[in-house]
Amino acid sequence: MALETIALFPDKEPVERILDVGVLYGWRVHLLPELSASAAAGLAATTLVKRGAFLSEGGPFQGTQYEKERTWTVGIPLEIRVQLKDDRDWGGGFVSLVGNVNNVESYGGLMLGLYFGKR
Repeated sequence: MALETIALFPDKEPVERILDVGVLYGWRVHLLPELSASAAAGLAATTLVKRGAFLSEGGPFQGTQYEKERTWTVGIPLEIRVQLKDDRDWGGGFVSLVGNVNNVESYGGLMLGLYFGKR
């Protein structure tokens, strides 16, 4: 599992971001032939970049400058997923609740997606 937030046109620099790379292990159960649910947890290395003290005001093409504070921690990534398959060989979709519990900045979210592959 990897997660990184990205700002396309930042007005403040550095851009605050989280990068999470982890390994999860879990279980999957088939609720119906077309519907399954899974839960997974594991360990992850999480890197955070935050803004520190103010340095300078930005110009027309540059954001306001702050000190870059970088930190990392070990976290516990979590994922709960409900996955729908159609009766064709290709396609489908899923909804996941994802998160990472750690001692610096825990987070959670909702992920919607499509997958492609042969059953």
